[in-house]
Amino acid sequence: MHLFFNLYSLRSFSPLVIAHLYFDDWGIVLSQLMLILLYIGGILSANIVSYYLHRSDRYYYHLGASAGVVAVMSSAILYEPMMGISIIFLPVGIPAVLFLPLYLTWSFIARNRRSSTGHLAHFIGAMYGIFFTLCIRYREILDFFQEWAA
Repeated sequence: MHLFFNLYSLRSFSPLVIAHLYFDDWGIVLSQLMLILLYIGGILSANIVSYYLHRSDRYYYHLGASAGVVAVMSSAILYEPMMGISIIFLPVGIPAVLFLPLYLTWSFIARNRRSSTGHLAHFIGAMYGIFFTLCIRYREILDFFQEWAA
């Protein structure tokens, strides 16, 4: 079930990120490469942090691709903060600008629970996605907040 939700989320948010990462000089190829860097960078950053924190725990096994999916999702939310994000059992979409802080708070609080989900990896992946997006397209993000504040 976790894999299904990851694939569905990746399929939902990837086209939006590719569209916003479109560079005039290189076109679609560069934007797809940037998406791959975003995805793999989210995975690597979360796995490195998780491995470092649990290096003495022989039974720790939370190395996966969920952090990359969350990195792509957080990047998409920065580009389209007013889009609605639907959760399966809620009939109304939550504005992305509200969903991301709630998701990050939940992931940070749930990081110490003993479950099969690596909540810390999700949190680190989201932070990487935000950092990556701000570094790549900082002017678009600043323009949005200037328009929104006015």
